[in-house]
Amino acid sequence: MGNVKTTCLRFNLDKPLHSKAWEILQAEEKSHSKLISEALIEYKERHSRLADDPYFESREREDRFVDQIVTAVENAVKAELPSFLAACLLNISQPYNITPMAVKPPEQSVTEADTDDIDYDFLSGA
Repeated sequence: MGNVKTTCLRFNLDKPLHSKAWEILQAEEKSHSKLISEALIEYKERHSRLADDPYFESREREDRFVDQIVTAVENAVKAELPSFLAACLLNISQPYNITPMAVKPPEQSVTEADTDDIDYDFLSGA
């Protein structure tokens, strides 16, 4: 049968912690051995990470907080998107109101006499 070890677990259902653990075990479709093994490994790895990196728990909380913010923004955008698109479609479907502008003729044309006082020496590069 292989290298198999057994142990006995007792749950005092009068204690909330034990009762909750018992309910979890009964609700899972996995074998109890697999579930308990995964939970113990995760627990031990998490505590090892905390011992090695004291900021690990803070970063975990920050990551959860950022995820909550992103989810809230996504939900808000999803909720407002239909009305935003409807407003865009309404603006696209309405014709533009173009008002004609009156073009004023120039009051006087520029003549050579008007440019006599301009110094063109800068064009020669000297």
